[in-house]
Amino acid sequence: MGVKIGLIGVTTAETPRTTLPDFVRGLAFLPITDGLRRGIREAKALGAEVIIALVHAGAQCEDLSDPTDVSRCNLRAELPSALGKLGSSGLDAVVAGHTHGHIAHFLSGVPTIESGSAGQEFGRIDLYLDPNDHHVLRDRTRIARPHPFCSEVVAGTERCDQGAADAAKVAGLLPATYVGQAIMPDARVAQVLEPYRQAIRDQQARLIVHISKPIRRVGFGESPLGDLVTDCMREATLRDPNIPDADFAIQNSGGIRSDIEPGPFTFGKLYEVLPFDNVLVTASLTGDQIRRIFELALAANGRVFQVSGLRVVYGVSDSVGRTSADPLDPSVHDYRVLQVELPNGKALDSHGHYTLVWNDFLAHGGDGVLPLVTSFEANAQRFHPSTSLRQAVEATLRAKPGIIDSVLRRGAPRIVFERR
Repeated sequence: MGVKIGLIGVTTAETPRTTLPDFVRGLAFLPITDGLRRGIREAKALGAEVIIALVHAGAQCEDLSDPTDVSRCNLRAELPSALGKLGSSGLDAVVAGHTHGHIAHFLSGVPTIESGSAGQEFGRIDLYLDPNDHHVLRDRTRIARPHPFCSEVVAGTERCDQGAADAAKVAGLLPATYVGQAIMPDARVAQVLEPYRQAIRDQQARLIVHISKPIRRVGFGESPLGDLVTDCMREATLRDPNIPDADFAIQNSGGIRSDIEPGPFTFGKLYEVLPFDNVLVTASLTGDQIRRIFELALAANGRVFQVSGLRVVYGVSDSVGRTSADPLDPSVHDYRVLQVELPNGKALDSHGHYTLVWNDFLAHGGDGVLPLVTSFEANAQRFHPSTSLRQAVEATLRAKPGIIDSVLRRGAPRIVFERR
């Protein structure tokens, strides 16, 4: 007789605010604890003897040396909090994700693994079952720390990441192994994939422009990279006769996923900066509606959007019982939108109409702006599916590479924080 294994899929309650609303329209999202309870109940009713949860939520543990020591794990994160409420009964293992963190621990008694991001590592939980009733023997459960997927590693380590390149020049490379066996790609699968991989390599290598200085993101507030992306978006509308000329551009900071380093800037690196397949959307909005965008984003998620053609002023006050000299610390401060204005300080016309360009994630109400989007008139927005955000940035950099220097010179700030 085989073992009946129940797999429960659960995702973060933040999903409706972090994905395109059309993808989740008509769906209800439970808190993770409630979702797990429901899944455990249904799995048991179907006869599951071992129950494993696949959870799109996670945490980060800084020390992976002892799976029983959670003192350096962020236990306030969504997944540990949920497991703390659930307790250890009902679940035999959890495979986590979403936060790109590392876990190899017993969280509230439940063996849990999370192995970074992008399929670069894998984790392992060993479950031993009673041969008679197929129940998990919890005292024999073992958790292995995340292990990198690679066929060669730096001598004396398990590292094969890009940051290990310099070390490899000194220490050399050795074949990678796992539990005594060599890690080798499957030759048949590799052969099937190779033509596709070569096509991707060719696309990735396509040169767009050379970058002389780093262009960075920031965790909160205005960033040079955000300025560049939004400037390119607005410039793209001015050059494309099929898209209305935009007065302003807005880009959600979370959609910009990598910095730009000096050197050749290729399409592959652009893809790392903008990995989502967003398209441009133009909208005819009043000054009041544009201000509302920033108010809703701040209220819903503490988001500060990147902008072009606008100046956004935020008021900063200390949270109750907490203080910090750094105004860009959302864990300490409270924020509110004081003013949304033109770069010269002139206020927007509350009832006058302006043309905004943003991406379809925001145009569908992502990052908290859904209450505003649902109030738009039917023809307020125009979607431009033939022009992706990546295409807008690439085309602008090719046609107007000097835009990079203008961003790096950092003129008057576009996002301002004032202590109140």
